[in-house]
Amino acid sequence: MKTPLRVVFLGTGAGSLTDRMGLAILLMVGQEYLLVDAGYGANVQLVRAGIDLCRVKVILVTHHHIDHCGGLPSIFHDLKAHGCLEPITIYVPPEAEEPVKTLIRLFGPRIPPPHMIEVVEAGQRVEVGAYKASFMEAVHPLQTLSPEISVAGLRILYSSDTAPYPEFKSRAKGADLCIHEATLPDHMAELSSRFGHSTVSQAIKTCKDSRRTALVHLTTLSESQLASLATGENIIVPQDLDELLVSSPRSSF
Repeated sequence: MKTPLRVVFLGTGAGSLTDRMGLAILLMVGQEYLLVDAGYGANVQLVRAGIDLCRVKVILVTHHHIDHCGGLPSIFHDLKAHGCLEPITIYVPPEAEEPVKTLIRLFGPRIPPPHMIEVVEAGQRVEVGAYKASFMEAVHPLQTLSPEISVAGLRILYSSDTAPYPEFKSRAKGADLCIHEATLPDHMAELSSRFGHSTVSQAIKTCKDSRRTALVHLTTLSESQLASLATGENIIVPQDLDELLVSSPRSSF
């Protein structure tokens, strides 16, 4: 049996419109960890989840909005405090390179752990240990990447912040897990599109052909619609610190 993928939803919120932490999702296969986004509070959530910080060596940052990368300085402080001195690699889209560097320089420790920032673009593929990632160009005011991650024979898609777009929906077909933002309720579709986000129904429709859908980047507005939505095994609304075990062809909490 292949090693299952453990997914920890460290933070599932959007901006300041919720009491959830900023976006941060940790993927773990055996002892290989991959942190996807690092929104505010990510360092606290890693500790609460009982994660060995020294194993966090690779971070994918999808864009430089604060709820997706604002936790980086605190993560660096905690890594240093725990004596984690192995190099960290942070993958970012081109427009996020300077903001992320500045964020770490201004608010991270005076002498941060060794790290390098690697720029990746839509269409590019990278391989990090057991993980292979490729990237799509999301539809958002800031340059944003939607990663597709392959590991342990599984395929995981993460929309990051985006309005619906055909390439992502096409790639979601047959995915073992489709993690999609659901920032606003359906009656705010026009506003959602204007700011490069998806409504609850748009997110579900985009991921409908995947094996399982997880809705994140939630606000109190979208949560009000989700409260009356019939979720189940195939559509889940994780809370912060919820964990999901993903194996093929079926998954379970």
